[in-house]
Amino acid sequence: MTYGSSVAYNQDVLKETSTKYTMVYPYDSSVDNSTKTDNEENLNAASNANYAKNTKIYGDAIRETSTDGTGTSSWQDNYSTFAGLYYPFVVRGGSLWYGSHAGRFSFVRSSGNNVFADGFRPVVVPVS
Repeated sequence: MTYGSSVAYNQDVLKETSTKYTMVYPYDSSVDNSTKTDNEENLNAASNANYAKNTKIYGDAIRETSTDGTGTSSWQDNYSTFAGLYYPFVVRGGSLWYGSHAGRFSFVRSSGNNVFADGFRPVVVPVS
């Protein structure tokens, strides 16, 4: 609840449905829960399980441009880690630390805090 609480929570209750401005992804509670330690192995397991759980969601350019929930699995060898465990947000564009893997198709999990090294990619969708 530290970061992003204004979009993720309605007072103290976690939002479980998407809105006009937010997308709530289903998650795999067997590997993504508060009993798991915040370490790389558990983070990657949660990201991969959540990515797999969202195989039917299209339109957000995650499934369309990537093949896995972790690694450099996005188009043009861009870095990708799906939301999971203690990092429930997805940041687009990557970080300067990712070098050539931080491109148009990069997405990474985030705690929701602000980071000076992270970029962003605006999305423009035509209205029909």
